Amino acid sequence: MPKKANKMMMTDAFRKCCLSSICKLLMTTIALLMCPASVWGFSQPTEPTITVSGDAQIHAVPDEVIIRPRISTRAKSVADASKENDVVVKSFRDFLKKQSLEDKFVQATALQISAIAKREPYQSISKQSYQVQIPQNNAIVDPFDAPSSEDDSSGLQIEQPIGYQVSRTYNVTITDISKFETIYKGLISLGVNIDVGNVEFRSSKIGQLKEEVRLQAVAAAKEKAAAMAGKLGAKLASVRTIQETGNTGHHYPSISMPSSDPFGAAPEHDTPGRISISTSVQVVFVLKDVELP
Repeated sequence: MPKKANKMMMTDAFRKCCLSSICKLLMTTIALLMCPASVWGFSQPTEPTITVSGDAQIHAVPDEVIIRPRISTRAKSVADASKENDVVVKSFRDFLKKQSLEDKFVQATALQISAIAKREPYQSISKQSYQVQIPQNNAIVDPFDAPSSEDDSSGLQIEQPIGYQVSRTYNVTITDISKFETIYKGLISLGVNIDVGNVEFRSSKIGQLKEEVRLQAVAAAKEKAAAMAGKLGAKLASVRTIQETGNTGHHYPSISMPSSDPFGAAPEHDTPGRISISTSVQVVFVLKDVELP
């Protein structure tokens, strides 16, 4: 190859190498310029802020009642317990229909079939500060007169259930509160097991109420921040962050007083008829005109 041609090829290669190096240098410089000032050891000026919390609580009158009755029957066999349960359930549903309750407001939530195990009576013997329970001659309490046990092929004694229990649980929604007492007492007269604590007063507008109390909490936070900033001659410029610091809580009053009459006088602090909804928010406001005189 002629020397002149060889020299030209070397010159082109040198130019390409220089151009590539210059491009890499430019890209590195641009990347460094885009880095935040903190990378270079400089602190960026921060906007003055104020962080406050806002709380709100409202009360509402319930417009519906939820009753959770449990229908339980016992018998020596599963079939007999189930038949007896069906009879009570039919009376239960017929009664609710007479009270003009639609089927959509009566929902079955659980069905349970369980064996009833034998139980032994115990007598307590106290001695000083100690108490010991002793079986009385291993006697078996068998309300169905069923055999207590039988032997399997291996000769081991297997405990046998003395009966079975069938239980159905329902959610009954009463949208006309004026019918609550009639329905509640009527279910009890049918023999339906209803714990007093399973009666709950509710509101069908709970979503709307939660939104309302949340906005009130935000307004309370803004009012508090404006008052605190104004005391220092500053003003609220904008909002940086806002956060609900806890789930919106609501308390449904329930009948839970230990009384033979569930409709007797309730304690003053837990009177059915008031639903309490509360929440709390935390807001960070950016301030302006913050220079102190």
